[in-house]
Amino acid sequence: MQTLVRENITTYSFKANKINFLPFFGCLIYALFSNYFFLCLIAGVSLTIIVKELWKPYLPLALLYFFIYQWAQVFTVIPYLDFLNGSFDHDGQYVDINLGLFRNQLIEAISLLQLALMAMIVGYFLKKVKGLNGFSILRQISYLNTKKIIIGFFICTLIFPFLISYTRGNPSLNQMVQSFSVIRKVFLILLIFILFTKKQKLNSLIILILIAEFLLGFTSFFSDFKEVLIYIIIVYLTINTRIKFGTVLKVVPFLLFFVFVLVFWSYVKPGYRAFGSGGSRQQVIVVSKTDLLNYLWGEVKTFDRKKLSDGTEILLERIETMTLYFKVAERVPSFIPYQKGQNTMESVTFLTLPRSLNPNKGILDPSSKATYYTGIKFATAEEGTSIAMGYFPDFYIDFGMYGMTIPLILIALFIGWSSKNILQRDRYNMLFNYALLTAAVFTSGSLDSDLTFFLGVFRNFIVLFIIGNWIIFPWINGFIEKDEYVYD
Repeated sequence: MQTLVRENITTYSFKANKINFLPFFGCLIYALFSNYFFLCLIAGVSLTIIVKELWKPYLPLALLYFFIYQWAQVFTVIPYLDFLNGSFDHDGQYVDINLGLFRNQLIEAISLLQLALMAMIVGYFLKKVKGLNGFSILRQISYLNTKKIIIGFFICTLIFPFLISYTRGNPSLNQMVQSFSVIRKVFLILLIFILFTKKQKLNSLIILILIAEFLLGFTSFFSDFKEVLIYIIIVYLTINTRIKFGTVLKVVPFLLFFVFVLVFWSYVKPGYRAFGSGGSRQQVIVVSKTDLLNYLWGEVKTFDRKKLSDGTEILLERIETMTLYFKVAERVPSFIPYQKGQNTMESVTFLTLPRSLNPNKGILDPSSKATYYTGIKFATAEEGTSIAMGYFPDFYIDFGMYGMTIPLILIALFIGWSSKNILQRDRYNMLFNYALLTAAVFTSGSLDSDLTFFLGVFRNFIVLFIIGNWIIFPWINGFIEKDEYVYD
């Protein structure tokens, strides 16, 4: 017998006014201790706009996460400079970050405001999604067949790694398979929704799946473990629309645990990857999952305060992305002229022109472009490394600090329009739409993504949704829903 847990979902109005200005006050308090008071205030305004526009009642908070993370990538350079004396070691190179320059401060401020503008555009589309309330979510969850969702998750877990490995020799086909692998994430996110809203015997199995997903995430070359933690936060705050004291007591410890895991991973990642790849410097794992977990457990047992401090510094370095933007601005347009759209067109051509029609297409190597425009020597793709400047610097190279606002607006329009259409697809279960949007957004690039990769994700998902809506999604939706709808 499955019983819906109604107390987890309220139908009261959303008390957004209680939290909308907390980001600003938080940044204001930090500004009092920072060397960059006015930049902190601008960051507070930007974050407040992002939260206000994207935290909507009973809508998935994936887009809020998407923009907050990019905001953090811009803002983090400030605490990094406040506490770590303004320099960092990036890819083995000493780089001086001079945020005292007016040019760099202007870039920082404009970037924060551009993100806020993009969030406002996306928020405009989200406001058009109607008819959402706690009761509708409960009703849609009651339609879901938990057993079939678990079966679907395990089938995808078995099939997609094989398909990804089998198609690795065909980059185009492999990218499509990678895009369709979000279906596995959809099943996982649906299980988290069910866990928070149903009382049933299968909840114990769902918890075990989440724990296994978290632990096994450490055994991949990339930090996949964080996905399940972010999904849990997104789902929990999506169905708990009112920020109450009890909600804070539940969320804050989880967030602290999440941050600790990120700090730990930041510290052990270089050694872990060297161990896992057998010292090959390639993005592959050649040792067993058991050996990898034993290696990580050994690191956990020796993780002390000094390593915690070092890991925090590394994490701040990895999150912030403005350093390369500043280095680009030193050379463009002073030594290298604006490219007037050529950089963007090269990315579009790379993504749309098949290799059969362009034998000289080559491979995607963001490191070479980053080396040219920043003046810093980075290891290339042939050496097992990929360092991207980020899509903001890519647009800056083409259109300048202000002109780049136009392509950013176009990207925001696409994100907002497509998100609205995904959420309003009434031919599917509402929670399927939620999970699909969340998985797609999480797989999208971030501020440090190369422009070709960032736009390539959009291209791949357009194909995914066209084919999915034609064949795959209707079948999956029919599979995961009960034959008879019974609302408990």
